[in-house]
Amino acid sequence: AHIAFATCTASAYGERMRITNDGNVGIGTTSPGSLFTISGNSDDGDNACALAINDEDSTGGSKLPAIMFYGGGTMQGRIRGGDGTFAIAVGSAPTTALSINTGTQAATFSGSVTVEGDNTDIENLYVNQEAIFDGHAYPYADSSYTLGTSALRWSTIYGDAGNFNGPLTGTTATFSGNVSGKRF
Repeated sequence: AHIAFATCTASAYGERMRITNDGNVGIGTTSPGSLFTISGNSDDGDNACALAINDEDSTGGSKLPAIMFYGGGTMQGRIRGGDGTFAIAVGSAPTTALSINTGTQAATFSGSVTVEGDNTDIENLYVNQEAIFDGHAYPYADSSYTLGTSALRWSTIYGDAGNFNGPLTGTTATFSGNVSGKRF
């Protein structure tokens, strides 16, 4: 047995929500496969298959609707949208791991970021502390990108052997080991 909630017009009856005999709740489906299922077709529009959480507070800086995740009664993480920021936080006292500025779409990560795969294109990656490459770092296209600028220079570059196919510019250059290049 189940409980169904429906709406009616003069010519049609339409079930809108169902609670199954095992306690699953479905909106837009008569057979929810989990505790809470929303079913719709996103081809019919953004709201046709969406869960909306609306913080009614109109005070700037305090509109912070969130989805919180618990395991064993302890908070495990939170997804929160707010005034100018979308954030994913982790832990029982949530610490922001990813923050996205909704105006600039710039993402800030706290902790480590791992990019895996053979086809991982990143347009801009800004590292504030340290970048560790377990493999290779290549430019997107040959001879089309610069490492640093005249105003933002690298202070030190280390390596076992250097193969440079472009100009090396700077006030002081110290090399040890094998260095080869087309022009210096």
